Amino acid sequence: MADLSNASNDLFFKLRNRFPKIRLGDENGVTTIDPEAARFFNFRYVDKQSERDYGEVTCSLIDGNSMKVFFDNAITERMLPEDKDYWYRFLRELRRYAKSHMLNFDVRDISKDVLSRRDYEFLAKTNPEKKKMKESLEESRVLWQRKGKVSEGNLNNVCIHVVHNERMLENPNNRLLKVDRIFLVNESGEKFLLPFKSVSGAKAMANHVSRGGNPYDSNGQIISRAVSEMRNLGRFASATRTRTFEAAEANNVIRAAQTVKENLKRHLNRLSNNSRSFNESLEALAEFLGEQVNDVTEVKAWFTQQTYNENLDNYLASAAGAYKKLRENTLNKLDEVSDSVKNKILNPKFKLLLKAD
Repeated sequence: MADLSNASNDLFFKLRNRFPKIRLGDENGVTTIDPEAARFFNFRYVDKQSERDYGEVTCSLIDGNSMKVFFDNAITERMLPEDKDYWYRFLRELRRYAKSHMLNFDVRDISKDVLSRRDYEFLAKTNPEKKKMKESLEESRVLWQRKGKVSEGNLNNVCIHVVHNERMLENPNNRLLKVDRIFLVNESGEKFLLPFKSVSGAKAMANHVSRGGNPYDSNGQIISRAVSEMRNLGRFASATRTRTFEAAEANNVIRAAQTVKENLKRHLNRLSNNSRSFNESLEALAEFLGEQVNDVTEVKAWFTQQTYNENLDNYLASAAGAYKKLRENTLNKLDEVSDSVKNKILNPKFKLLLKAD
């Protein structure tokens, strides 16, 4: 799940650049003045150039995994052709914002021109994400049985066999320890050896196999790559934890690696749940992973002191990819702010007031 406090705060300031009057509602649909606590953002959409008022628009972050944009379906019907360009550009900006915060993006045109407070309260109370979360937790709970060195569990009619290096004690957390290999067995009796030893990754893969996939198809490879990246970033963090590096960029890479590792963990946890949005979550993970980084020459130089720790070679590509991801997100945000400032300055009605204080 995305960091909603940070996402809410960023959305508030992004919208306020365009729309000065924004009404905020919290997770219960009650009015608030705290941007970080806000889950509903309501404002009147006024065209950037013509300044025509097209009515109310509401952005919602209430379900925690996506941003939904609600607007009266009459907006696009009565919108003049010359104003539609800015409208669709505005929606694309919101989509980029959602992507940068690992949120899905959903546009809803409705038959009401204004959402009332009662509507907000209804959306908060009937938040489908809370229901789905409860259902998915029930459905994705694996009851483990131990037989010597093997832990066995069942998820969506797919059997998970975790083979340990040694006999495990009856402790729920022991299924995560001393893992030698993991197999999945589907309803047809096909047995798959997983290319990793992560139990949370195995649950995500079991959900994929239960839907007719296998660990070696394109979607299975996405899950395997995410597990591999998360493992590499974890080992990279361990290898650099007690070291001090001269290059300031090295610390930026370390922070980026930790952030991306946590994001990958959330993506895999989402796939581990038997959610109806499994395919959407898988697409979001594939988009988040992006292209693999192979050129680590520049990044490697930042971690070179008098002697270079060659153990980092195994994980540096993952760390370089994490750094590239966060740097691109930062540059995208700067581009958006730059475009906003440029458009304001080019607006003939824009006035810059200078005060003595």
